[in-house]
Amino acid sequence: MPTPFLSKSVFCDDSALSRAFRDLSTYPHAEPQALSRNGRAIGNAGEHVVDSLAARHGLVLAVVDDGLSFDRVLQLPGTMIRLQIKTRTKPLANGYLFAMSKGYRGAPAGVRPYAPNDFDLAALVVLPLNFVFFSAAKTPRIMVTFEQIRRLRTDPLASLDSAVQTILQPDAVQTPRVSGL
Repeated sequence: MPTPFLSKSVFCDDSALSRAFRDLSTYPHAEPQALSRNGRAIGNAGEHVVDSLAARHGLVLAVVDDGLSFDRVLQLPGTMIRLQIKTRTKPLANGYLFAMSKGYRGAPAGVRPYAPNDFDLAALVVLPLNFVFFSAAKTPRIMVTFEQIRRLRTDPLASLDSAVQTILQPDAVQTPRVSGL
């Protein structure tokens, strides 16, 4: 339910700002059509969650121009890792499913898969929970389960650590910092 002051006094006209506020003021309980209409804003919010997580933990992310197959560059000593950020709002029965594709239905090129070298890591944002899961998987879909979210809440960089280890040392035996991953 929107806040009375904002909805009645501040956003009472039919401007684009007012329409966006009316659409998203009840987030994450907004109507599916409202979420769809505001997909870019929701995607931007997910990118800001990743930026905030990185900043809180002393990591340096660089924003890149639109039109690339990745959204950020994670700067580490001696290397840079390209991040593709995906954001979800609504869960399925056992977690959040992320479609690893680029483009959108209304675009001339449509929706299409990423090429294997388009990005290095996926940063998967569960926006209502302010949660980020990092993955080096190069699959068309990635499921982040409720159990993974529960386990990683106490160590928000565990999945990043594991994913970076996967791409920097692909032949090394993985020893996750959080059991059950």
